[in-house]
Amino acid sequence: MLLEKTLKIGQKIRYDRVRGGKIQRKKFRSAKAGYKISGKKLVRITPSEKRNRARSAKKASRKRAAKLSSILKKRKISIKKGTRAGLYKWNY
Repeated sequence: MLLEKTLKIGQKIRYDRVRGGKIQRKKFRSAKAGYKISGKKLVRITPSEKRNRARSAKKASRKRAAKLSSILKKRKISIKKGTRAGLYKWNY
């Protein structure tokens, strides 16, 4: 994500984020390209999963383009909440 407080731990990235007005802490994702976190281990992404993710990303980008103005409004609110909660060190 663009605006998150992140911490790189070996091959994993820990980050805090704002979703639906709530603060979600200690979410993990892989720092290594082509791998995902399954349970507490790094697992290689299968070719079929890569293909499905690429198709989904293309579909999602089309939908996102249509909803861009409402996304920007909601992002602004999330950034304000995150800043108040101390997730970001910069101000908007």
